[in-house]
Amino acid sequence: MWRRTLKVAAVSYAVKTVLLLGLWLAAPDVLRRGRDKAGEIWQSWTGRPTPASSAIGTAFPHAAASGRKSPIRTR
Repeated sequence: MWRRTLKVAAVSYAVKTVLLLGLWLAAPDVLRRGRDKAGEIWQSWTGRPTPASSAIGTAFPHAAASGRKSPIRTR
């Protein structure tokens, strides 16, 4: 039973991968349009856009690293 389940999962994954690759090669802008549409839906649900800079925040200096710094002790 497990072999058959694994085989079905592997074949379905391979078919999905080939279909997505074919779609991407045939019309590369479809993925971009899908991403843009998902962004529009997200904005309509939340009422505001989420730009990457506000989602990620400040990369350096990190708030946790701005406090007291102590050396690593080894025995």
